Amino acid sequence: MTLPSNDVVNAALTASRALLAIVARSVAGALTSVTLPEVRLLVSLTSQGPQTMAELAAQQKMAPNLVESNIDSLAIPGFVTITGAVDESATRVQITPEGRAIVDEITERRRTELSSILSTLTPAEQQSILTAFELFAEAAGEGPLEDALILGL
Repeated sequence: MTLPSNDVVNAALTASRALLAIVARSVAGALTSVTLPEVRLLVSLTSQGPQTMAELAAQQKMAPNLVESNIDSLAIPGFVTITGAVDESATRVQITPEGRAIVDEITERRRTELSSILSTLTPAEQQSILTAFELFAEAAGEGPLEDALILGL
């Protein structure tokens, strides 16, 4: 393993801040109707399908009572449906089309901004970015897209 130079680390920090700002802007519009933890739950339900409250709590590393409270808040406007027993291990939660629309809107905002930024680069620069992102994702042990979606990314 070769330690990277400070220049490489600083460039990665700068790029990560730029990407985080894009993520924050893409989620900001949704925060008028849901909280950030609720967005994470909606993203998880979108990518993983219906789950029990216990599965959501484990996946999100949240206390079960917090998951239950957030899910109850999402059910009131109809972003999720809750079925099954009252017991959190048996209660299943499913995203509704209205909930899916929130996730789709966030994803589209992010995609639009990234596309706009990347379109300012030449094709050769875009290829360099593609190669660099692929190498970085592999080095970071990045899993499938669904893993990132769990975090609302």
